[in-house]
Amino acid sequence: MVSQKGWIILTKDSNIGRNNLEIQAMAYSNAPVFTLVSANLNTAQMINIFSGVIQKIDNFTTGNQPPFIAKIYKDATVKLWKNHNQLNKLLKEISRNYLLIDLLKYIIMKIIKIFS
Repeated sequence: MVSQKGWIILTKDSNIGRNNLEIQAMAYSNAPVFTLVSANLNTAQMINIFSGVIQKIDNFTTGNQPPFIAKIYKDATVKLWKNHNQLNKLLKEISRNYLLIDLLKYIIMKIIKIFS
């Protein structure tokens, strides 16, 4: 696993913190994630931006407990988007929602059985 090796995740998926499955994967893996949020960049531009923020990324990972999601902007600004506590809170909400869905499915199946 990436985070167990001390690696970070670099992505250009600016919606990564909005997808429940991705949030679960990041929270469980304890991954530090950096996402490039500037759209319509070619490969050379992305490489230049990522290589220009290497020291900022290193400093950022030292000062923030994973899992977290930080955004990297075209001007080489790096800002925290979702911190450790926010991701874990989202994970709990997602888990709670899945439990409620399972409970509703169970109740519906019981009602169907009663009226069958």
